[in-house]
Amino acid sequence: MKKLLIRYCPTWAGYDKEAQSVSNELLKSEPGFIIKIQEGKRGEFTITYKENIIFDKKKTDRFPETGEIVKLIRGTWWK
Repeated sequence: MKKLLIRYCPTWAGYDKEAQSVSNELLKSEPGFIIKIQEGKRGEFTITYKENIIFDKKKTDRFPETGEIVKLIRGTWWK
């Protein structure tokens, strides 16, 4: 099974909705995933796949764009 962890800031508005949106998008295109959404630290929005952080809002200063996580997983991290 392919597992993905989304950690989000529970205190800042919208972070939980973004986490759920990414999860829904990924499950639509890759239904075999097990996705865990977990409260993280203040300001955190990270996505981890195969023990590697593949997206970090602190580094990009934005939330992931539509399709971005799917492309990252299919491209660099799929194998």
